[in-house]
Amino acid sequence: MQESNSTNSFTWKDLLYDCLAHWRWFVISVVICLSVAAYRIASSNEVYESTASLLIKTEDRTNSLRQAREAFNMMGFGSMGSNVHNEMLTLSSPTLMAEVIEKMRLNEIFRSKDGLKNKDLYKQEPVLVMFENPNKLPKMVKMDITIISNSEYELDNFKSGSKEVSEKISAKTGNYTSTPVGRIILSPSTHFSQEMIGKTIHYTRVDPMLIADSYVASLGVELPDREASVINLSFKDNSPAKATDLIKTLIDVYNENWVASQNAKIKSITEMVNERINVTLKELNEAETNISSYMSKNLVADFDQASSAYFRENMELSKQIMEYRTQVNIAKSMLASLNGSEYLTLPANTLSDGAIIAQIHEYNQLVLERNKLLDNSTPNNAVVSNMTKSLQVIREGIAKSLKGLISNTNMTVNSLEQQMSSSQQHLAQTPIEARSLANVKREQKIKEELYLFLLEKREENDMSLSFASDNSQIIVKPHSTMLPIAPNKRLIVIASLIVGFALPIAILLLLVLFDTTVHTKKDLESLTASFLGEVPLAQGKKQWKYMPAWMQKMMQKKEKENFCVMVQKNNRNIINEAFRILRTNLDFMNKGSDNKVFVVTSLLPGSGKSFVSMNLATSYALKGSKVLVIDMDLRRATASKYVTSIANKPKGVADYLGGFCSNYHDIIINNAIVEGFDVIPVGTMPPNPAELILSEKLSALITELRQQYDYIFLDCPPIDIVAESGEIARYADLAIFVVRAGMFEKALLPEIDELYNKKVFKNMVVMLNAVTTSGHYGYGKYGYGKYGYGKYGYYTNA
Repeated sequence: MQESNSTNSFTWKDLLYDCLAHWRWFVISVVICLSVAAYRIASSNEVYESTASLLIKTEDRTNSLRQAREAFNMMGFGSMGSNVHNEMLTLSSPTLMAEVIEKMRLNEIFRSKDGLKNKDLYKQEPVLVMFENPNKLPKMVKMDITIISNSEYELDNFKSGSKEVSEKISAKTGNYTSTPVGRIILSPSTHFSQEMIGKTIHYTRVDPMLIADSYVASLGVELPDREASVINLSFKDNSPAKATDLIKTLIDVYNENWVASQNAKIKSITEMVNERINVTLKELNEAETNISSYMSKNLVADFDQASSAYFRENMELSKQIMEYRTQVNIAKSMLASLNGSEYLTLPANTLSDGAIIAQIHEYNQLVLERNKLLDNSTPNNAVVSNMTKSLQVIREGIAKSLKGLISNTNMTVNSLEQQMSSSQQHLAQTPIEARSLANVKREQKIKEELYLFLLEKREENDMSLSFASDNSQIIVKPHSTMLPIAPNKRLIVIASLIVGFALPIAILLLLVLFDTTVHTKKDLESLTASFLGEVPLAQGKKQWKYMPAWMQKMMQKKEKENFCVMVQKNNRNIINEAFRILRTNLDFMNKGSDNKVFVVTSLLPGSGKSFVSMNLATSYALKGSKVLVIDMDLRRATASKYVTSIANKPKGVADYLGGFCSNYHDIIINNAIVEGFDVIPVGTMPPNPAELILSEKLSALITELRQQYDYIFLDCPPIDIVAESGEIARYADLAIFVVRAGMFEKALLPEIDELYNKKVFKNMVVMLNAVTTSGHYGYGKYGYGKYGYGKYGYYTNA
């Protein structure tokens, strides 16, 4: 295509001609494609889409819920909220879908033949199937049920797992029937009608997990706005009612699992708190019993007023020491938990260090999210694995912080013990009984405060159970489209028409692969001769490669030849630039030599020798050189047609060599194309061109002309057609061998090498003509020009 890049080797017009020539292909292809489209439309079930919008509750809005959340977070067990992206993964998980399938009994599939379609009888099944031991069935069971009457059935085509059995079995309503898939009871459903008698129902029962993936593939879970927490759900199915019911059930099962998951986690925390309360209550009872026993035994009622101040100080110091030691014990307990292999939540509110509490809050939150994902996944899941790595990093940070807390707290305890020792010196005078009683009461006070604290937290935890409600709210109720979304009949028909037209075109294009002609410079790299350059196909010329041979010849005969020099002054188009580059390359090859006479020849006719001769000579004349072109093709005189007409033929080289003109100046057409560009035409067509070429007058003529012109171009006939080219080559200093792109067979390249190696021509160089360009000549991106062969004498002159 001329509009495309150089990798293409044809034009739209070529393709159009070829398509017209093979119009029957297109008719047959379109008819076949439309037939296939009609069959697909007739055999495909309509697909409907049901949609809904679901709001995920990421934060609580009421005061009571907010207070419960805050109380729950104070215990260090993370937030009760949810991550929208995690909920999207949960909604689209096969495990959740399997629960929905089982709840809706979608794993029992009833289908019947309706024309070319297999119709899904969702909520329209005429018969019910009950197995005696459904839990012992294989993962897939199939059979055909033919309805004889409302009480009689015929069963056939059984399949249990991978085992298939073709055996017709009669069954009656209400009785167990032994079949290859197990004992079953058949009974008519509420959807049974007389129209179903005689029809065959294809029954399939599969494990829900086997078809969960296919249902998930039809489920769409999208987040329309990253900043929002609304999820759009959609499901596509042959039954609009089934699609709508599935989305409803999916939402219900999702909410049920969410509530159950949250309650299970809260109950786990409650059990841990209750266990700690029981231990603390036991210790408190022991402390109170010790106080009663001590007071009864020692009859201690009051202390001396003088020691009251020291006692209170001692009590306060003892309390602080106990609190710090409690912090150390709790920290050590947490360190021991962190060293375990399981990821359990930690009670962070029992510590006083805010930074550690924040770390534990973050750790607990991630533990809850990980455990939630594990409900529907495995530890090898990429998301769970990433969370596990994050938990390990947080664990290490918490452990490091706890060790620092223990170290600092122990230092504080040592300081307080020193202060307490000083205070106890002031109480040296206090009776031993009073000090012992104070120690017992202090322990009882600490246990009492810890017990009340744990009771408060258990109450808050119990309150949070009542707030573990549904995690979502339906914004748009599930509803189905009234019209099916598939199959798109118009699209199928249009696509079939496109394929019907594209298929023959593709076949025609594949024929290009069988092309064996030269197209680009790369195809000539194997030649020994030097490569002079390449010239693109002249605008307006036609290529006939893709048309049949008889049509190519017919079109070539009808085409009017246009003998016009393309190289012009101040013209920078592709053709002009190509010949300027050709001229530069030729000058480079002639640098340091006195080569003046160039012979232009080819192996095949129609290669464009005359076109190259005239345009290359014009480019030299525009440069200021004095140039002469001699048309030595005495049989066809193609180059002469650039400056003469059939009606007006001046005398030429044939007349001079034949003795009909004595002065060679009379046969020269001065300034034929541009100033400084002279042409010697053929003149009168001779009957004996070979004898004229052998005339000594030709040698004398060229010797004389060498003195008058800077460059002389000898336009010769093809070397493979006549013998004159070899004789003319004796007078030339350099031979330009023209190869036409799209016409010259690659199999003929060795013949060029043979001419070069045998030195038939002096200083032979090769150039490529009529390369199809892509419009980017300056980059050398030529496409593939392609002409037919034609008979000798037909020149496209491109």
